[in-house]
Amino acid sequence: MTEVHTLRKPPLNPTRNYDFLYDPVYQTGSQKDHSRDLFRSHTKVDRIKKQPVYDSMFSELRHHPRATITMDPTDPVPKFVSRQWKGYADQARDALVKYKTFNYDTSVQIPPQVYSRVDVSGAERAKYFRR
Repeated sequence: MTEVHTLRKPPLNPTRNYDFLYDPVYQTGSQKDHSRDLFRSHTKVDRIKKQPVYDSMFSELRHHPRATITMDPTDPVPKFVSRQWKGYADQARDALVKYKTFNYDTSVQIPPQVYSRVDVSGAERAKYFRR
């Protein structure tokens, strides 16, 4: 009697497709990187479906394909989530800092950097542990 063993690849850590939209700590270097992440999340393999064409399902002819490849039209990200790159404010602030530094202009006011308050010992404590 023969025994069949299925070889499986070890599971990889799943990527979080929309980190660049939801995670406030996630940073991209430029708008180009943000656009690249947005495109990758939009064209993931999970969203691509192979749908049969029932009229020519058993056809071998090229002009009567068996199936069509389509992308899932539903968007998993809600409409109220902004897809814009969040680096414009940082770029504007950095430009002001450079201008004030190199031109010695005291009339330029640099807006302060504001960080959201994080409760490390409270409700958000679990975010600061490794798994």
